[in-house]
Amino acid sequence: MKIKALEMCGPGFFWTWCYCLWFVPNLYGESAVTAPGENESWLFVLLSAAIVQFIVPLCLRKRHLSAFPLLYAIAPLLVFGGTLLIELSRISSINGLYLSGSIVAGASSAFLWHLWGDYYASTRNDNGEGIAFGFGAALLASIALTSFTPPVVSCIFVAVTPLLSGGMLIALKRMRKHANYPPSASSM
Repeated sequence: MKIKALEMCGPGFFWTWCYCLWFVPNLYGESAVTAPGENESWLFVLLSAAIVQFIVPLCLRKRHLSAFPLLYAIAPLLVFGGTLLIELSRISSINGLYLSGSIVAGASSAFLWHLWGDYYASTRNDNGEGIAFGFGAALLASIALTSFTPPVVSCIFVAVTPLLSGGMLIALKRMRKHANYPPSASSM
């Protein structure tokens, strides 16, 4: 894939995870568990993500998350794992699955979001229109896919989308070795 295509679709798959997990009713079809967007439980995802969003800048004043290369693999894997716990809670009677999955998925998604921000800051990306188009196309296609496929297929797809986003970010980082990566304090 070319750099522009990866830059356009990568964050779209991250947001696909957010939108489809919370707002596609088919994902929770034939389930006793209510969709995260239908009760206050989705707040655990948001709260854990918000805590990370505040803590990361406070803890990393002199460094960027991109200085920790393992995060590129760990963050998407944790979002994937947290999503699986959320989805498994719909067929299990274990009450803590949803809560623990929500916290893991929310916190790790904030790290993935920060890593995308570091990438765009380092490349001084000026392709806002293309990124918006790629975001919209990935999201629209994903919502259609998850709305019209069986719930099992929808759940698998939604769980895999953070891995797609993280994989695209890793590929971009490798392709852009000449970029100011990680961003320096003077370039921000």
